[in-house]
Amino acid sequence: MQALSGRSFKSMAHFPEQELLTHTLLTKPQLYAAIGWLARENKIRKENNAFVLGETNLVPYIGKDAGKIWKALEIWGEVDPLSLSRLSRIAEHDVFTAVGWLAREGKVMAL
Repeated sequence: MQALSGRSFKSMAHFPEQELLTHTLLTKPQLYAAIGWLARENKIRKENNAFVLGETNLVPYIGKDAGKIWKALEIWGEVDPLSLSRLSRIAEHDVFTAVGWLAREGKVMAL
């Protein structure tokens, strides 16, 4: 994941999601996992529907979702992303962001 996050955002300015997907050639789940990873490192923020490197403003959202995902994994064990979305009542792309956050903390290995 560390290499993924470096590849994703090495030369980033202000980019909306679609531009990031185009420039990085990441899938949507990979992009959101990288955003979660970088948010946990306090390196990415969202401004006017675009992402930019800098002190994060995403902790209240991703941290809360990561807690819900962690709880679901504790209860149900290994769960696929769609099921995690349903079980935790979190949008699927936010599941990937939360998993990226948890991966940075060393709490999950893969999705």
